[in-house]
Amino acid sequence: MESHSKVIAEGMKRVSNDLSNLLKRRGFVRAKSGRSWHRANDRSIETVHLQRRGSSYGAPRTASVDLRLTLGVRDANEATPATRAGHVTISDHARRPNGYAYHHRFNAATGSTYDRCVEELDSFITEVAEPWFAEHRSTSVEQ
Repeated sequence: MESHSKVIAEGMKRVSNDLSNLLKRRGFVRAKSGRSWHRANDRSIETVHLQRRGSSYGAPRTASVDLRLTLGVRDANEATPATRAGHVTISDHARRPNGYAYHHRFNAATGSTYDRCVEELDSFITEVAEPWFAEHRSTSVEQ
């Protein structure tokens, strides 16, 4: 059986770089880990983390990459980077305003649906992440 590990790793690097460019325009800074981004505000630090779904289950069996974005908010004054309980959301079950799921997957070997995936990551950031961050930013200001 052929290992897809190398092509998956290259695909993840590519999509991480493209997501980084999208997030940079919104004021996020890439962390040293390479798949996390942070944006500091007056009272909170907002995070976006990218991971490949199913990545902890051994070597990939196909070249398909299915992505998950995790959003988090923590108080800027916390000494540790732990996110407060209840201040995390995951992209898995998010739906577009039209009711359809976001297309956060592509084939790393062929590049099939890659451009669509990056567009949908941008749409998720615009339609879900930014409003979610704004809601939690206003909540932390009220406390």
